[in-house]
Amino acid sequence: MLHLALGCVGTALQVGGQVGTSVARIVGPDGKLYARATTTCAIFESTPVAP
Repeated sequence: MLHLALGCVGTALQVGGQVGTSVARIVGPDGKLYARATTTCAIFESTPVAP
């Protein structure tokens, strides 16, 4: 079994009024890319819930 110390960096690529996009990268100690993921998120105002 191979044991590596991996790092993850997430970046917001674009944030608008209703939609945002971001990317995450998982890299090894030598800079080798092991995984990359992107997502698109809907941004909306939520209503507070009473306790």
